[in-house]
Amino acid sequence: MGKTKRQRVLESAQKLFLHFGFQRTTLVDIARESHVSRPTLYAMYEGKEQIFAAVMDYYADKLLAEIRQRTQKKDDLFEILMIFFEIAVLRPYEQMSGTTFYKDLFELQDDRIRESLLSASERFHSSLTKLLERCDQARLQQTGMSHAVLARVLLNSVHGIKDKSESIEELQIRIKGLVNLTCLALSHPPSP
Repeated sequence: MGKTKRQRVLESAQKLFLHFGFQRTTLVDIARESHVSRPTLYAMYEGKEQIFAAVMDYYADKLLAEIRQRTQKKDDLFEILMIFFEIAVLRPYEQMSGTTFYKDLFELQDDRIRESLLSASERFHSSLTKLLERCDQARLQQTGMSHAVLARVLLNSVHGIKDKSESIEELQIRIKGLVNLTCLALSHPPSP
C-alpha cells in the first residue's frame, strides 16, 4: 500500500528540515519534495510551523510504535531499556547531530511546536513508565520510587548525558552504563 499524501508531506518535510534546518526550508520546497501542489499543501497545513509540529508528532508516533513492537515479547529489563534508549535517544541523536534541526527545536517561538515537544516528551515518559512496570514491583518500592518517577529520573539523566556527549559512541557507552546501574540497583536490596 502506498503512502498517504500526509505521510509523503511529513516525511519530505522531515528530510528537508534535517538537511536545511527550519529557517531555510520553504513551503515550496516541501510541496515539491512531497509531490503535492502548493494549494494542496496550504489546504493541509496553515504554515511551516504547523508542518514542523506535525513532523515531530509523526516522528514520535513512529518511534513509539517501534518501541512497542520491539519490546512486546522481551522480559529482560536491560534489553528492554536498551531498546527504548536506542530508538528514543540514540537514533534521533545520530540523525540530528551536525544539523540545525536540533538547535531549531529550541529557538522556535511557536506555541504549537512547544506543545508538540511537551507532548512527545510526555508520551516517551509514559512509554518508559509502562516498560518499567515489567520490573519487580517489590524491588522498585524498596527504592521509594514509583515506575513514573524512575522513568523521569532515567529520561532526565539521559538528556543530561546527551548534552555532554560529543559522539554517538560516547552517548551509547554512557547510556549503557546508566542502564546497567539501574538494573543492578533493582536487582539488589537497598542499603539501610
